[in-house]
Amino acid sequence: MAIALPFTVPALQHWTRAGGTCRVSAHPHFVRSAGPALGPEGYRLTVGPRATTVAWSTAAGRFYATRTLLQLRGQSFACGRGVDKPRWPERGMMLDVGRRFYPRAWLTALIRRLAGLKLNLLHLHLSDDQGFRVESDSHPEIVSAQHLTKADVRALLATARRYHVTLVPEIDMPGHMTAALAKHPELQLVDATGQAQPDKLDVTLPAARKFVGEILDEQLKLWKTPWWHVGADEYLGAFSTAADYDRYPQLAAFAQAKYGPDANGHDAVQDFVNEQVARVTAAGKRASVWGDGMSGGSKVSLPTSAVVEWWENRVSPTPEQLSAGGYDVLNVGWWPLYYVNGGPVGSLRSTEQDFYEQWDPWRFEGPYTTRWGGDAVVQPPDDLLKPGDPHLLGATLAVWNDDPANAGGDPATLPGAITPRLRILAQKAWGSPEPAKTYADFEAQASKARQDRSAARP
Repeated sequence: MAIALPFTVPALQHWTRAGGTCRVSAHPHFVRSAGPALGPEGYRLTVGPRATTVAWSTAAGRFYATRTLLQLRGQSFACGRGVDKPRWPERGMMLDVGRRFYPRAWLTALIRRLAGLKLNLLHLHLSDDQGFRVESDSHPEIVSAQHLTKADVRALLATARRYHVTLVPEIDMPGHMTAALAKHPELQLVDATGQAQPDKLDVTLPAARKFVGEILDEQLKLWKTPWWHVGADEYLGAFSTAADYDRYPQLAAFAQAKYGPDANGHDAVQDFVNEQVARVTAAGKRASVWGDGMSGGSKVSLPTSAVVEWWENRVSPTPEQLSAGGYDVLNVGWWPLYYVNGGPVGSLRSTEQDFYEQWDPWRFEGPYTTRWGGDAVVQPPDDLLKPGDPHLLGATLAVWNDDPANAGGDPATLPGAITPRLRILAQKAWGSPEPAKTYADFEAQASKARQDRSAARP
């Protein structure tokens, strides 16, 4: 029988056999290594009959080596040496905290779970129509009863730094703002008939921009992290058209006054988004936006400094178009990266088998294909980037709670439900050779490795 290679999730990038069977030693030797060869997150591992040695050049590389050693505990495998580092820099998960609240202890456990799989990003969708979930001194009237305090945020940031996970906060705007605007009806967008839209900020109002600026300035100082997500999705609905913008003539009037007669209503919205991107940039952070919010304008474009999170294939530019335009892209394509709890689309999700056997980070697939049902296919089911495209940052699993009152992401059961998908994402986004051809074999190996590790514990 052939001696097995070391099994971890994600798998090691390279392993060269040296002969014989080994186990990691109880007290590995760590050596700092100079030079750029390992990159910002890589390490070298040598396992022989008498010693285990780790060479590292960054704190993240050393940390990921320890995650590998923990997974290898109890395993017998081919002695050898390897180099391990990720293919893509951004690998993680988005969690919808706006619709359903998750407390600090739960989020702390999630950070540790992500780190154990070498996933390095946690995007927190902190606001939506159902809730505004973070303490605010500038506007305490908008904060939901269940929320993260500033002390919670600081503690989560400290935990995230310790586990080499980057937090990406998001306060969604100018749509999805029912909770934030409930006490500020004067800032809601009003249509031509005088009907207020409780979820939409009127981006043409100076008072509305002041309101948003006060919220963001406070939160940008609180969240000591290099990223900020501006939101920018579904302002006039998922499939807004020119006719939808015609219902709000103040948008076009604002844009034309600022950008000339050829400007349209969407230009006013993009102007607002760009203002927030500039605010984020001035705070020393990098902005990201949802891809469906950047199409439709005639005079105003999203700056290429912003990262585009691509999730749908009906109104968003294709990933190829985004890359050609100079935008960095994060893959959050619905199939297979959306995990929606509750609501009319809660059961429309990829299987774990399809996720493992048919997807890679350079493959983008939105929801609007024949899988969805009656909608016409507006472009091929898959949009591809070259695997080495420098604008491809990686991928995240997006966990949404569309109907929190009915089967909406129960904190008690959600970890068990999403962990198999996180394991798949960890493997795919690390980009190492896959340890098994089928998902069933991958899970079987993962289960055996967990049993070996448990048996090895004192």
